[in-house]
Amino acid sequence: MRLNAGNGGLRHRTGTSAWMDKRLVVSLGLVAGLTSLALAAAPQWWAERNVLKAGAVASDYATVNQGQLKNIARGARDEMLANGTITAGHPIDTMVEAWRQTTTGAKDYAPVNLGQLKAVAKPFYDCLIELGQPPANSYPWTGSSQPANDYAAANIGQLKAVFSFALSNDGDADGLLDAWEMTYFGNLLQTAAGDPDGDGLTNGQEFANGADPSNYFNQTGTIIVPLLELVSGADQSSAVGQFCPEPLIVRVKNSALARLWPMPLRQPRCLPAAADSP
Repeated sequence: MRLNAGNGGLRHRTGTSAWMDKRLVVSLGLVAGLTSLALAAAPQWWAERNVLKAGAVASDYATVNQGQLKNIARGARDEMLANGTITAGHPIDTMVEAWRQTTTGAKDYAPVNLGQLKAVAKPFYDCLIELGQPPANSYPWTGSSQPANDYAAANIGQLKAVFSFALSNDGDADGLLDAWEMTYFGNLLQTAAGDPDGDGLTNGQEFANGADPSNYFNQTGTIIVPLLELVSGADQSSAVGQFCPEPLIVRVKNSALARLWPMPLRQPRCLPAAADSP
């Protein structure tokens, strides 16, 4: 039950009034939700992405059209791209771009039903839930005691309620983009002052460098290929499962011959004498 594709409603112009009429009105009080959903204060991104039509008379019970749904979804997509929450090619971006690229068959003034509203909003909530950004810990249309009625017409109040989520790129306020933390750590437990790979650079510094904070050998955004210099401990053998009598000592340097230290090391095991190579 998805929308017909087309770029109308994404503020394309067939005349000034045509695209202005597709912007939502500013009234924000209590609205009828998918069942009985109250609308909180408008998130900042609504103003930044020109979602609202300032000065318009409230009409939260008016039926939503497809152009209005596309418009607010595009605004949310644009904000998420701008703040790094998503990147180009993300399912949200793909969905919105499909509306822009297909101009035939658009029905931007056709009414939207609740099933269509849910279908468009779901990928946004999937992304926010994955990032652990409150209050998007579940879909706003779940948990109701009333049966779903996806073919019922959606109103403007319901649309505003569903898209009233905040779009912060650092929901846990730790100085690191949530999407960056999820990419490298799979969670939001790190802080800007942390150094989990032990390379002497904090997560905040590695973020600024465009580096991988989970890889010691990626400190500036490029991979360091270590150069090994054998100091002592070569040509030893021992019984299986036992350590060599002398330590193997190597110096590890980068391409500029600067020492890399501290760095992660694995204890080498000596090969049994019978398996030694000449």
